Amino acid sequence: MGALRNDLLAGLTAQLSGILAYFVYCELELGTGMRLSNANRYLPVSGILDTNSESRLNINGRAALVWSPNRYFQLDLAAFASQSQYLGREALTETGALLGETLSVFKTGGALACDLTPDNVWYFLLGVAGWYRFANDPAEQYWNFELHGEIQIAL
Repeated sequence: MGALRNDLLAGLTAQLSGILAYFVYCELELGTGMRLSNANRYLPVSGILDTNSESRLNINGRAALVWSPNRYFQLDLAAFASQSQYLGREALTETGALLGETLSVFKTGGALACDLTPDNVWYFLLGVAGWYRFANDPAEQYWNFELHGEIQIAL
């Protein structure tokens, strides 16, 4: 059995919110964070143990608008962006060889959600989200989509 993985997480977030118009609420959020980790990954192509592969610095931002013209309907729209700079993890080429620079990831996307209640007993929630990760490592670039639905009953 190997050494236990240890992670130290720290973060700081600032948020500003307020009413833009009679039925429109907005939120702005900026944050930064750090992860110090002793996690390692083995790179089979080069036979190298990449130490502290999960240690990184993050900065992120989010903006959201909420429109609720009455108590039965609410529409949420959000957009976000995030930058992660890894401290020790090296980016890889398409063949799995070391690129010679640390991994850098930029993620951006958005979400749309709708809440509907016809009678304050039944609540229907629908949402869709999507984002793309840009990175200097081809294996770390991808699209992600999410669709969710929920029904709640207030007793």
